[in-house]
Amino acid sequence: MTSLADLPGIGSVLDLVPSSRSGTFMSWMDDLADGDLIVSTPCDQARRPISLPVGERLEVVWADAGGLHAVPAELAGTLIGEMPRWRLRVVGVAKRGQRRDAVRAPLIVPVELGLAIHPVLGRTIDLSEGGLRCVLDRTAHFGLQLPAVGDVVRVVVDLPELPLRCRSEITRLHPRSDARVELSLRFIGLTEQDQDDVRRQVFARLRELRQRGLL
Repeated sequence: MTSLADLPGIGSVLDLVPSSRSGTFMSWMDDLADGDLIVSTPCDQARRPISLPVGERLEVVWADAGGLHAVPAELAGTLIGEMPRWRLRVVGVAKRGQRRDAVRAPLIVPVELGLAIHPVLGRTIDLSEGGLRCVLDRTAHFGLQLPAVGDVVRVVVDLPELPLRCRSEITRLHPRSDARVELSLRFIGLTEQDQDDVRRQVFARLRELRQRGLL
């Protein structure tokens, strides 16, 4: 079984990956009780608490100085209080997390995609060491040729103190109610140092948002 030393530390940023739906929820490790993880209840983009059934299986992903880690868990219940929290019961052994499991932060910075002869500008929605989600400034109505899942494009991300340039694969196109293009990309060929630098910026942003009461 997983030992306490193999579990996330108090205050760790977590990604919760449910088995019953697509997507990833961001949370925080608040406490450890009888071997169970007590975590903040994640919220959707409208700041509404996420609801999952008791017994839902999730993968808990976090990062520390040793890299990415993951452990399987199930939702054992919700602790009611001023700030509701989930109680997650560990149901397997901790393992090394994959780069695709990287913890994401809501972060808005300029991004440039080489989709055509002229680069297309936009803004990121969230960012991890593994990739990003962004909205492009131009739309199909203004002559933008829509990208397709699987396309590989040039990407420039204007991070504070870390301009990031690399090739990226488009992994998902997100439906929108307007005509703008929203997509997710996976970074290709980043060095370990670049990934570590991005991770530091992601965690710094998450700590800042929580201190301001925005997470």
